[in-house]
Amino acid sequence: MTNRTKIQAEPFAWLAGPDSALPPSQNWVPLPAGETHWYAFDYQGHLEAGRGKKKGETVWIGSQIHVLLDAEPDSGAAFSIWTPAQVRSWALGEEVEPVGRGTRNELEPGDLFWSGNFAGPDRFFIVVEHRGSEPSRLKLSIRSKGVFVPTVRQTAQNLQDEGYGAVAIGEALRVLGQDAQAAGQTLKDLAFPAIGVGQALKDAFGLDALAAAQVLKDVGFSAEETAVALRDPNGYDIQDATLVATALKDVFGLDATFAAQVLKNAGFSAEETAIALQDPNGYNIQLAKGISVHIGLNSVDPQHYSGWSGPLNACEADAQDMQQIAENSGFETTILLTNQATRSAVKTAIESAATRLGAGDFLFVTYSGHGGQVPDYSGDEPDRQDETWCLYDGQLLDDELYVLWSKFAEDVRILVLSDSCHSGTVTRALRENPQLVNLALGTPRFMPAEEALKTYRANRQFYDELSRSMPAEINVQASGLLISGCQDDQLSYDGAFNGAFTGQLLSVWDGGAFEGDYVAFHQAIKAGLTDQTPNLFKYGVEDESFTQEKPFQI
Repeated sequence: MTNRTKIQAEPFAWLAGPDSALPPSQNWVPLPAGETHWYAFDYQGHLEAGRGKKKGETVWIGSQIHVLLDAEPDSGAAFSIWTPAQVRSWALGEEVEPVGRGTRNELEPGDLFWSGNFAGPDRFFIVVEHRGSEPSRLKLSIRSKGVFVPTVRQTAQNLQDEGYGAVAIGEALRVLGQDAQAAGQTLKDLAFPAIGVGQALKDAFGLDALAAAQVLKDVGFSAEETAVALRDPNGYDIQDATLVATALKDVFGLDATFAAQVLKNAGFSAEETAIALQDPNGYNIQLAKGISVHIGLNSVDPQHYSGWSGPLNACEADAQDMQQIAENSGFETTILLTNQATRSAVKTAIESAATRLGAGDFLFVTYSGHGGQVPDYSGDEPDRQDETWCLYDGQLLDDELYVLWSKFAEDVRILVLSDSCHSGTVTRALRENPQLVNLALGTPRFMPAEEALKTYRANRQFYDELSRSMPAEINVQASGLLISGCQDDQLSYDGAFNGAFTGQLLSVWDGGAFEGDYVAFHQAIKAGLTDQTPNLFKYGVEDESFTQEKPFQI
């Protein structure tokens, strides 16, 4: 008997012998030169009442059978009729003659004709041969009151009930005269999944991936089902996301956003999807670019800060964790830790990003460290103090940051997360109320007023000239969001593993499981902190759509 395990994985040679015979389909089917096709039909006869010796007795009555074969071209075609007993003898290698052969009959339609009857019900066989040298095609039909010939759909259902897989049934449908489209529909109607139908289109019909995608779409499979089928190792085994993206674009007409989601659901990585969407053979689009800079200082250089090293515990860990989020989100990242986080290195990293990012791109900057102050000579601060980030070899003024942001093109998105104390009222509040510091919560991330004063006096000329050199007006064309660790009159606290703000942010983000926009993100972080209240600021050109995006989405 047939090895069904094998035929479910490979195309099957239907019609090659009695075990692989199929019912005549009455469709035109190809018959290559030199080939032999086996067909089978069930002869039942019929029962008639009142035909027996006893009154009213029902008896089996044989019916006349007519077999017609049309062939184009008709030269070289022949057929013969075989009983089960004759087939068994043939299988044993015995010399045996068929019960009949097709002959030409001018009175009957068709090129070859046979008429006869059998002694009882059974399965009988028609063997069609092509003895010519040119390929032909044939149409075989049977006329009889006692012959049941299933439709092609019924034949496929019977094969499925017998345990045959999509590829074997697809091959049967092909030899029975169905084209790929019709076979695909039949297989789908039999509840085969897109993967199985795709395998049949490839192995039984020889379709390429794009043609198969068209058939899968036409018979009712979704874009996602089709993408999975094209990628399946047992089908087309397409591991190149660009080829699948081409099918999604050309066959399903998906835009890049939907195509990206389908590729992701089909198992392609973010990087593979990005390449596919940018490839000229795919969507040929330029995706937004993301660059991130992560700054974390567990100490500063006491040579610049008049002997103060500002020791902190978790700022480097903050930077590393934020870098991981950025990498997972597709950003190109730079990390600057403690002695790497110099004024020059930070400014160079941001200025470099400004030269590479254009409209629609994304700059993501995180800072974990001390906040400080120096006198303001540009006149833009009501308290006459410039807020600063305490970098390793010197403070970076907030005015300098705004100059850096002004270097970015219009429609660039800039997100800054600052886990530090750096607002103008913090130090003044501390002078007025030293009890504001709650050491039980950890080390506050601010430079104490006395250290700030000593640092300024030791570097007065540098900071005065720097402040005076800042332009009176700074035009930021980019769209910026700043989420800071606390309000102006609060402190951001260090921790054992992360800063309080960063730790809560990581908890809310939950490895990317968070769903919501920046407003919801900020509110969720704020809800988890009791002793400091993160703030959300907008600067530059306000872009409401940026605020409504999922955080860290390039």
